[in-house]
Amino acid sequence: MQFEQTLMNFLLQHQERHNRTYHFLVLMDALISAAKRIEHYYVTGALKGRLGLAGTVNVQGENVMRMDQIAHDIAIHYLRTTGKVIHAVSEESDEIIPLNENDGRYFIYFDPLDGSSNVAHGLPVGFLFAISKRNLEGIEDCHLRSGNEFIAAGMFVIPTGMVTIAFKEAGTWRFHMDETMNYVKPIRMILPEESSGWELSFNSANRSTYSQKIQNVDCAEREQVFF
Repeated sequence: MQFEQTLMNFLLQHQERHNRTYHFLVLMDALISAAKRIEHYYVTGALKGRLGLAGTVNVQGENVMRMDQIAHDIAIHYLRTTGKVIHAVSEESDEIIPLNENDGRYFIYFDPLDGSSNVAHGLPVGFLFAISKRNLEGIEDCHLRSGNEFIAAGMFVIPTGMVTIAFKEAGTWRFHMDETMNYVKPIRMILPEESSGWELSFNSANRSTYSQKIQNVDCAEREQVFF
């Protein structure tokens, strides 16, 4: 009999190793619960009639799928129950969503259902998130955080049962969902140190919207421009 390490056990050991509080674990548990719930609604969506358009347009000017709104509501519910989030910023809302402005510790930015055009075809979608911490040493001004201020970011791939998470001080890890609906088996992702070792994927249908400088670069040189 073989037992794989779970994502929550992995996070618990990381927090204890660095003598940190468990506030981050509470937040991550909420994100994991939200991802599982979104996956359930997605895989049963065709049977329950949840895969059509919602009849609204989001802040990006995109037609909102019913699953977009369902995923958004699920995520906000679980984030609110933590008591740890000051503000949430969702692609499906044109306003900042205040959750616990007095006692919260984190800001979270998320797309509850990235790639919703895949929904009609039953293809994978993503639940994307990024987390930053409030100023614990002074007054919090709720400013928009830059990339180097984020402490974690990741994506749950639905319904493939996979999550990839990058931690500010612990690298990038991938977990897979097992038959008990737990994310298990941490796999360290080693990224190339040299920029020439990176590969770039992009939606070529949007190429005409890029700056002329980018459009004029050939494929062999494009990596150096972006990285």
